[in-house]
Amino acid sequence: MELSMNKRFKLISWNIDGLDRLQYTLEERTGGIVAVIQR
Repeated sequence: MELSMNKRFKLISWNIDGLDRLQYTLEERTGGIVAVIQR
């Protein structure tokens, strides 16, 4: 039981980390597009 909960927690934390990275990448891309439009 302990092991499966630990695995699940690692999977959840990894997913959250991936979502944070995805959001950062999207913001960078959007910022780059806005910068190109403003030029």
